[in-house]
Amino acid sequence: MKPVVVVSTPAYDGHVSIPYFAAIFNAYQHADVRCNFRTGSLLTRSRNTLMVDALKQSPDYILLLDADVGLPQPDWLPKMIAKLEESKADMLAGIVMLKGNKDQTNIAMGKEGFDASSLTLKEVEACSEVFPADLVGAGCILIKPGDWLRNMQAPRFHIEDGGQGSEVRVFSEDWYFCRKAANMGAKIMVWKGLQTQHYGQQAWNFIPSEQNSKSQSDQ
Repeated sequence: MKPVVVVSTPAYDGHVSIPYFAAIFNAYQHADVRCNFRTGSLLTRSRNTLMVDALKQSPDYILLLDADVGLPQPDWLPKMIAKLEESKADMLAGIVMLKGNKDQTNIAMGKEGFDASSLTLKEVEACSEVFPADLVGAGCILIKPGDWLRNMQAPRFHIEDGGQGSEVRVFSEDWYFCRKAANMGAKIMVWKGLQTQHYGQQAWNFIPSEQNSKSQSDQ
């Protein structure tokens, strides 16, 4: 039997990108894919509602995938599932580049309080193919539900504010979720072998190093 994968996507205006649609289309041949969408301008509320709806379906996996993220590898889903199981992870994230920045990723490690900052591509290159992380953005995360997730008290996603003096810092709802997950005993891992595309006015791409090497050798 094919695994049941619930895809949770907040789409504030009800639209998704063509690369997102293509990624879902490719996934259908590998799994029983069930897409849940939530419209509205309040992203945090959408993520919380989508998680509740996903858990009601008792899926094998939950995929958090944003509407502006594409996954161009045709077999991305079975490979992602295999990497999650192989690494015994509860959450396996793909690396998504931040919009407007060709060097900053959505991954952070070893940070406390509101001082977290995302890893650069150079820092990611020094990591193994699958490596542990403290914080990952929710652009692309495959989750294997367990008691840690089902027993997590609401809200699972929440924006925190902090600061000192006149400075105010914001901790995003997805990094907040990661901290709660880690406190519940979840193992958070990142896979460098997943190609991602983050769309805005242009595409910000993460291309695995082996694909970069192949492209250069073909030239």
